[in-house]
Amino acid sequence: MQTNQKCAICEELSCAGETRLSSALGDSYVTNATLAISDNFAVIPSVGPLVAGHCLLVTRQHSSNVIAGLDQPKLDELGGICKESVEKLIREFSNMRLFCFEHGSRCELQNSLCSTSHGHLHQLPFRKGDIDAVLDAAGGQKFSVPSLVDLNALLQAVEEYIVAFSLTSDCARLEGIVMDASSAPSQYFRKLIAMQIGNSRWDWKTDGNAGLLRNTLALGFEHNKNIFRERQQPS
Repeated sequence: MQTNQKCAICEELSCAGETRLSSALGDSYVTNATLAISDNFAVIPSVGPLVAGHCLLVTRQHSSNVIAGLDQPKLDELGGICKESVEKLIREFSNMRLFCFEHGSRCELQNSLCSTSHGHLHQLPFRKGDIDAVLDAAGGQKFSVPSLVDLNALLQAVEEYIVAFSLTSDCARLEGIVMDASSAPSQYFRKLIAMQIGNSRWDWKTDGNAGLLRNTLALGFEHNKNIFRERQQPS
């Protein structure tokens, strides 16, 4: 699998010598960390996390989105790794849901205001009341669907999108919003979440929030695994 040398996430997945993770931590040794890996996806920490446990579910091969355009087998695989994230990130918090959001595109992003062109789905433990408040503030088209297959179908109507939804411990249903993101400002949902919880440190480009990032890594991440070479071991 080839890396995209101009992509910071690809460099992090390949465990490059210096990455945005090592820069955020101020630690040149920790260049990469993973919570879960499947054949096509990986869960890595979000640099500049908004809460402890804030992660990115990313594609292992460079892509402009995570959810849109996947075939049935990959959607099933995505559902499986989402369930693994739920088990690892909210299993000890009965009042939490896993809040997921993605700014993605069905074509290669050229001039998008999204912070990176590598497909990534944010995942963070969040209370239901806070999730509802953020979704209300965002607007967009509300949906309630039984599976990622149905959500994938919704995204075919818009070229560049923001989708946000929550997952409960049983991952039984997806409820959230989808909106056209062609003119959405950079880090739009990060700002909405930060406003909801009173966190002024929302800009990962200027503040890696090393303390909260280390708290996230303590939740069971493995360090320095070259995801482009590693394959998921049979269970």
